[in-house]
Amino acid sequence: MFEKNLKILVLVLCTVFAVNVQAQQRFYLNIKGMISQIDSVKKRSEYRMSKNVDFCRGVKMPKPTAGWMCKKIGNTQAACSRQYECAFVDNKFNRKSESLRTYQAMKSVPALTTSYSIALSSKPKFAARTASKPVAARQVVQQRKVIKALPTPTPTPMVQQQQSLEDDLFAELEEPKQEEVKQEETKQSDDVFEDSFADEKPARKEESSSQPEESVSIWSFLRLDVSLSQTSDETGSQTVIEGGWRPRWIFSKNWSFDARLGFAQRRAIADSDEEAFSVLEMAGFLNRRLGNWRLSGGFGRQSWGGEGTLGSQTPTFFAAGASYLWTDTKMLGIEGVEFKYLSLSDEASSSTVRIGLLFKF
Repeated sequence: MFEKNLKILVLVLCTVFAVNVQAQQRFYLNIKGMISQIDSVKKRSEYRMSKNVDFCRGVKMPKPTAGWMCKKIGNTQAACSRQYECAFVDNKFNRKSESLRTYQAMKSVPALTTSYSIALSSKPKFAARTASKPVAARQVVQQRKVIKALPTPTPTPMVQQQQSLEDDLFAELEEPKQEEVKQEETKQSDDVFEDSFADEKPARKEESSSQPEESVSIWSFLRLDVSLSQTSDETGSQTVIEGGWRPRWIFSKNWSFDARLGFAQRRAIADSDEEAFSVLEMAGFLNRRLGNWRLSGGFGRQSWGGEGTLGSQTPTFFAAGASYLWTDTKMLGIEGVEFKYLSLSDEASSSTVRIGLLFKF
C-alpha cells in the first residue's frame, strides 16, 4: 500500500514539474509600430526570433504557439503580442531553415521607413483585458437603485447605507489604480531586452554590418549585355560592338557570381583592310554589392578565329569593373550600365575598355 501511494505521489510531482517547466518555457514576443507597416514589423520580429537564444538554447528554439494578438493605439499606431515556446529542432524545423524562411518572408514585404519596437516578456503586453471592474461598478449602481426604492427607510440607516455604498464604489474605482501600480512595478522584471520598447529607427547599413550575412541561392539566366568595346595594342586601336549572355548566381546578400559567354569581331592589325575574324569569350566575375553599385573582378579566355600568328590565338585576360543596377528594370528590360577594363595576354599586349548596357528578362 505504501509503495502504491509513493508511486502516485511521484507521478503527481513529475506531472506538476513538467507543467511548470512547460509554463516557464513559454514567453511572448511584443511589437509596436505604425499601422501601415505593422506587417513588416511582424516579419522582421519573426526573423529575429529564429536567431534568439534568450529563452531557448541547444536542441530547442523558439516556436510560435498561436497567432498575433493586436490592438490599435491611437489613430496611427498598433501593438501586437504573440506567444512562443521552446520546441525541439528536427530536420524540418531548425534555426537554419527558419532563418531562411523568415528572411525570405521579410524581404517579400515593404521595407521599414518608420520607427518601431520589438521586445520579449513573460506575459503579453497587449492582450485585451477583461472588463471585470466596470461590471462590479454597475452592480454597485444597481444596488443603490434598489435601496432607494425600499419603502420608508429611516434617515439614519439610509445615510449609513448610502455612505457604505459610496465607499464600495470608490473602492471599486480605486482598485484599477492599485493594479496599474503593481503592473508598472513588475514591468521591468518581465522585459528581457534591455531596450524594451525604445524606438528603433531603420538603419539597414548598421544592421547588415552587425548581423552575419544570410546564405541564399538565386539563379538568373535571362540576362544579356551589349557594349561598345575599344581595343588598343601596338598597332593602334579599333572599336566594335559586342554582345554576351550573362547568367548570374546570387549566393549571399552582398555577393554574386556572373558567367559570360560573349561574341565580337576584330582585326589582327588595327586600321587595316584585313578581314575581321570572330572572337569568342568565356569568363567569370565575382561581384560585391554596395547598394545599387556592383564592383566586379575576374578572369577568362578568348578564342580568336583569324589566320596567322596574330589572328589565331587563345589569350587569357584579367578584368575589373563597376556597374550600376536600377531597382526596377527600365524600358526594353534594361537593368543597368556597366564599365569594364580587360588586360589581355596576347602577343600584342592588348587592353580593352567596355561601356555598355545590362538587360534582364
